[in-house]
Amino acid sequence: MAATVNHVGQFVEITAIDADWSWLDTFPGSENGIDVDWISFSCGDTDGDKLVMRNGIDIWSDLGQQASETRILSFANCDSGVIIAGTAAGGKIIRSTDYGKTWLDLGQQASQAFINCVLYLENGICLAGLGSQAHIIRSTDYGANWIDLGRQRSDLYVYSLAYCGSGVVLAGLYNNGEIIRSTDYGETWGGVQRLATETYVYSIEYLESNIAIAGTSSTGKIFRSTDAGANWSDLGQQASETRILSLIYLGNGICLAGTGTSGKILRSIDYGATWSDLGRQFAQDYIRCFTHVGSGIVFAGTSPDGKILRSIDYGATWSSLGTLYSESDIWSLEYIESGICLAGTGASGKVLRNVNFGNISSFLFPTNAMPTQGKAHIENIDARVKPFISYNESTLSTGHSVVIKLKSRSEPGRHKGV
Repeated sequence: MAATVNHVGQFVEITAIDADWSWLDTFPGSENGIDVDWISFSCGDTDGDKLVMRNGIDIWSDLGQQASETRILSFANCDSGVIIAGTAAGGKIIRSTDYGKTWLDLGQQASQAFINCVLYLENGICLAGLGSQAHIIRSTDYGANWIDLGRQRSDLYVYSLAYCGSGVVLAGLYNNGEIIRSTDYGETWGGVQRLATETYVYSIEYLESNIAIAGTSSTGKIFRSTDAGANWSDLGQQASETRILSLIYLGNGICLAGTGTSGKILRSIDYGATWSDLGRQFAQDYIRCFTHVGSGIVFAGTSPDGKILRSIDYGATWSSLGTLYSESDIWSLEYIESGICLAGTGASGKVLRNVNFGNISSFLFPTNAMPTQGKAHIENIDARVKPFISYNESTLSTGHSVVIKLKSRSEPGRHKGV
């Protein structure tokens, strides 16, 4: 791919001559977005490709490495701007009271190396699952202070936590593939359930009406409970995968699962009873996390390329919003409210923050608005955009060009994103 960016007064012109652009790649030079009044573009291709231009919406701020850690493994939204996060490999809790703008290092917890999962229950109660000796810690003041509840079941890691309501909490363990259960808001634990011969319980998600699902390894199974985790049914290995790394419930019976090591997304429309394999996503190996903005808009974090994936149809189809700040892993995502979203990375241990997440829908040229060869133009946009391009074929013919011209609503010289 070859691209040039030219500035002429209030105009920004991006010209690309392309032999192999991937679906929805971002245009070079527009990583931070551009304030525009109108956009037009023309296509010199003649072999039948039609173009779609969309607003990428993902304007992220890099808040830098946190607490000298290498991974931000988990987030929990504790209400009223309080966010907690778990880290590795120093096993720290970090805490924000301003919706993720700034963070306080609360230090290593229980002499452990990993805070694999954090969870907010209600009324200020938070839990965190640790490794490498499977401790659970508990807070009753929105994560400001923590009490170590000790090692659980002589296991190695607490990988997952889920709240079922009414004080019932589930925790997924490694090394024995067990789920333990609390009925008193995480103060005490029991109700051990061994999930077949699995070794990891990577993920647990509570749906509704006492239905919960769990994702495991080493044979990539999904288990399902209809009594808030007291008993579990084995639904078997899914999509020939070995790890079910992440789960999310979107409402109305729709669930998603992220896998490794082939980076697939699975989807259920019947409260996790049966699953469809949506296939490998954008050449990724791991779908590590999900977050739901609402109204069917859901995002996923991946590795090894640190991509954010986006769906606007409750996870039925996906597009890639690209790699964030050259990060290799997006370990955690958390949508807070009012467009605020956080992403946790590895191996740099950064928190990335977005304040416009999901608020601007994909727009501009629908597939039938752009002729095979010609021009299109839309005025009165009045928005910050991060342009993307996609095709109804995977490539443009070699040597054909796309020209995008943007008229800024800012004065000349303010195109900092270009």
